[in-house]
Amino acid sequence: MSNQPDHQDTLTVARRDRLNECLHTLSAWVDKQTLVEHNPDTTLEILQRKVQEVVHSVEKAGWNAIPEHKKDKT
Repeated sequence: MSNQPDHQDTLTVARRDRLNECLHTLSAWVDKQTLVEHNPDTTLEILQRKVQEVVHSVEKAGWNAIPEHKKDKT
């Protein structure tokens, strides 16, 4: 076995990086939205829509292709 990462590992890293980028963007957006929006129901509705967008983006990037043991456990 070689110590050099294969193509699949490189894709996995790219997918993980994309997921982290999406989550960071979502987190920053939520912080900003919480400061701007004082109606909890509207904030929740918008947040749910944003989460769905992030999930769709991550699925499109191939999150499901990342092996379970490599996904962060929280």
